[in-house]
Amino acid sequence: MGVGDLENFLSSPAAQSVSGQTWEAIRERAVGGMQNPVLPADVRLRWAALAISAVRGKSTAESMDSRVSAAAEVHVRSYVICEFGRVDDGNLQDLESLTRLMFHAIGMSREQVAASAADWRNSGRAEMLTLRRIKNLVTPLKEVVHLFEPGDPRRAEVEDWLALTSRLP
Repeated sequence: MGVGDLENFLSSPAAQSVSGQTWEAIRERAVGGMQNPVLPADVRLRWAALAISAVRGKSTAESMDSRVSAAAEVHVRSYVICEFGRVDDGNLQDLESLTRLMFHAIGMSREQVAASAADWRNSGRAEMLTLRRIKNLVTPLKEVVHLFEPGDPRRAEVEDWLALTSRLP
């Protein structure tokens, strides 16, 4: 299936009943298209948008943990910003909206996470998993943090979170 075929399918009523497994197959196909350097940039960006739609569809179909689905979206969007540049329009390539998504998905302050990270080896499985998911949310931003203006408070905030990842499981 090409990008247009999948776009048409996802806009049809049939997409509402797709299984999590099918969404994952669509996501894998879309990520492959997004990363294909032979394709024109506009087509690769369409594939990226499909990858995000598939992540969201899978999340709904499987009632996924919001941090897991957000991390998948953060990975796609970070790749897109690295590959195609930052566009401050609130959409796929918007660095500010990407960081808002990450912070919202974390759902905890940096101080809370740092306190939990201090003794994570003695934590229960659920807390370790939460910390791991937070690490998965933050880590992709190491590739795009340099795109913030020097002195931008958001850059400093992201850098502080990135410094914390080495202490997370």
